[in-house]
Amino acid sequence: MPLKFELCPGRMIGGNNPCFIIAEIGQNHQGDIEIAKEMIKMAKLQEYQKEFPDIPIGYSGHESGISITVGAVALGAKVVERHVTLDKTWKGSDHAASLEPEELAELVRSIRTVERALGTGVKRMLPCEVPCHDKVQ
Repeated sequence: MPLKFELCPGRMIGGNNPCFIIAEIGQNHQGDIEIAKEMIKMAKLQEYQKEFPDIPIGYSGHESGISITVGAVALGAKVVERHVTLDKTWKGSDHAASLEPEELAELVRSIRTVERALGTGVKRMLPCEVPCHDKVQ
């Protein structure tokens, strides 16, 4: 049975159409990659998905670059959140660890590649494997 609960009096959420996600958020605004690696280990995205199977699990990254966010998708994140800026040198704590438009485009491409690589989880022979299979028959 899908998880459903009362968010506030008279406001039910969840069920077959959840209108929320659970997102692991780390405040690594300095963009330190070592901190980001620790944060993604702590995120335990797969554990959240087991505990809340009907709720999309997400990752909110504040690290520099895109690798950790792409890794979160490989670990099961269905939603990602990243800040975008037009100039990383602007004042404010978010700009340095934000993505510029080109990086955002690369993030989307990389996530789509990982999603294709993850496949469906169903083991089947691919057309490219048939010649090798036929040789050993």
